[in-house]
Amino acid sequence: MTPRTTLRKSQQGFSLIELLIALAINLVIVSAAAYLYLGTSDAKRALDQQQTLNENGQYALDIIGKDITNAGFYPAVRNSNPSINSTTAAIKGSFKNPVPTVTAYKSGIFGCSGQKFDLNTKACVSHASSSVTADAVVINYFTNDTMGTDIGQQFDCARNGVSGASSNTGRASVTAGQVPIVPLFISNSYTLITTTFSIENQIINTQSLTCGGNGNTTYQPSIAGIESLQFRYGVFIDSDTLQPSRFYLASEMAALSNVAVNGVDKDAWGRVVAVEVCLVARALLQTKTTSSTGTVTPYTNCSGTAVTPTDRSIRRVYRKVFALRNNLTQIIIPSN
Repeated sequence: MTPRTTLRKSQQGFSLIELLIALAINLVIVSAAAYLYLGTSDAKRALDQQQTLNENGQYALDIIGKDITNAGFYPAVRNSNPSINSTTAAIKGSFKNPVPTVTAYKSGIFGCSGQKFDLNTKACVSHASSSVTADAVVINYFTNDTMGTDIGQQFDCARNGVSGASSNTGRASVTAGQVPIVPLFISNSYTLITTTFSIENQIINTQSLTCGGNGNTTYQPSIAGIESLQFRYGVFIDSDTLQPSRFYLASEMAALSNVAVNGVDKDAWGRVVAVEVCLVARALLQTKTTSSTGTVTPYTNCSGTAVTPTDRSIRRVYRKVFALRNNLTQIIIPSN
């Protein structure tokens, strides 16, 4: 073999077949890496959406539940001002409707089934959108100005001042830090409204938890992605035990008979001692929620019905019972 022949053989490259095999192997490796990346990205996206969904669901429960525990509150003070008529002020720390013509203000808690509470007419009305079937709850209590105005007193759930509300006509609170003679009345209502916004170039149409109070006549959305909202009310029927016999929808409350408690006749709303809140939270961005067979994963809603979503958004049901610490079982004691 001559030196020229040896040099020519050392300069030979891959054959066409070898090159094609190498390209195929590289293609398989790149495809596997891309598939792994996309799978990891989808998993991270789903995890992020689940975390956000869980935070929103728990936060919505906390907001409503904290307000429910205030229902029926009236400062434990004695009406010592003889110029204030007893029809205007409650006596010795007892809750009293400041506007007798408004049924929803009669007790610490009131509700609407599948409707919203109109902040203008003070009555249950149909939602503006037929796709919204959420309940509404109305929570009533009075201010405790000894706590100070800077931590939420004298403001409704939408952070509107209530001192100028028509429901507080003739009422006035003294300087913060002093015991009030006639505290201000607060009424908060929670329900759902339809909202639309954009995230990551996706148009999101969803429902949002909203609150409105007697400080204004407009609902303010607070938490997006709350798709369903239902309230059930625990009512006691025995004045001895004061324990709820069962939980009722707002539409069932009117059929319950009155019960005498310490000589005072109380209707169903005046005997509510607990409220069950149930809501369905959904992820705002769509993720993979299908099973290995490709079917969309169903969930069970607040009414116990299995629901199969029409999109790929994750959903979860949140349910919790809150006790009314001020359950209106006290009686009104005439002043001496």
